[in-house]
Amino acid sequence: MKRRTRNFLVSTSVIVVILVGALLYDSFYVIEEGHEGILLRFGEVITKDESIPPGLHRKMPISDDVKQFKTDAQLYEFSQAINGSQVLTVSVKWRVTNPYVFYVATAGDIETAQLRLQARIFRSFQESRQIPLADLSETLENHFGIVIVELLSEVQDSS
Repeated sequence: MKRRTRNFLVSTSVIVVILVGALLYDSFYVIEEGHEGILLRFGEVITKDESIPPGLHRKMPISDDVKQFKTDAQLYEFSQAINGSQVLTVSVKWRVTNPYVFYVATAGDIETAQLRLQARIFRSFQESRQIPLADLSETLENHFGIVIVELLSEVQDSS
């Protein structure tokens, strides 16, 4: 009987130590250099006013999740047909300036951000036959939390 009680206590102690270790491990996270993050609690963003800078941080285990976004410039290139006989080729460097706005607008998906960026650039070009960089940058920053660092465009005949 004493042996059973002792085995039970040892087994229970091992399980408790493992659980406490897992909770402690899940309580810390690292935001990498060149990234900023947002903190979500049960899927809701709780760091709306400020982003989380690079470094080691604490969070609530189980309930909190961290999303981090690259804040260095990213290159995106695309081509799109215009007027049937011409092709607009664009090379744009962009970066995330507001992780909260970026996450809300794109669910944190880079591909979604690039497709929306492409659509905005193409629409601007269709309206004025040029790409008004200042207006476009302001719109993108306010609605998507990104800013254009550099933009090159070229129109070529497709023949």
